[in-house]
Parts: sequence; structure tokens; C-alpha cells
Amino acid sequence: MSLGTPRYFGPKGEEVFGWFHPANAESRDLAFVIVKPLAHEAVFAHRGMRYIARQLAEQGYPVVRLDVHGTLNSTGSDKDPKRLEAW
Repeated sequence: MSLGTPRYFGPKGEEVFGWFHPANAESRDLAFVIVKPLAHEAVFAHRGMRYIARQLAEQGYPVVRLDVHGTLNSTGSDKDPKRLEAW
């Protein structure tokens, strides 16, 4: 079972960090995007979201787990101007 591949998505300067979990079985016509919650909830939810992503990939669904822009490993900061509107 793959842990996924870390990578950045999006235009330069506005990248969001994520993990890509390719489909490990015959690929289906559906993919999943899982977005981490904010603040300490991201830490508490990490293991469960990784487990769900891995299970979906094993069932043939490609999955991307993303950090919201301005949080965790994504570019930007929660202190950027108009951050709330961007989210």
C-alpha cells in the first residue's frame, strides 16, 4: 500500500501542497480530493485521512490530499491580506 507521492499543485507562487495516491487497481471514472481541516484538527485528522486515501486508491480511485493554501506545507500564510476571502 503506497503512502502516496508528495507534490505541489497550482500556479507558481500560489502552490498548494498535497499527496497524490494513484489508483492501485483498475482505474475508475471518479477521483477524490481530500482537503485537510485547519489548525490542530489537521493533526488529529491526518492518520484517518491518509488511511481513507490509501483505501480508496486500493479500490481504483485516484486521490489527492491537499493542504489549504496559506496553511501547513502550502505556500502563503494565514496572515496574507484577504486570506479569509481567498479561502
